[in-house]
Amino acid sequence: MYFEELKRSMEWLAGHKDTIFLGQAVSVPG
Repeated sequence: MYFEELKRSMEWLAGHKDTIFLGQAVSVPG
């Protein structure tokens, strides 16, 4: 389950490189 979610997230980020930084900022609290 987790691996599939991670894989899908990586594939999504691969197609949206411009949002990688934004994604990291949202994933990390504070």
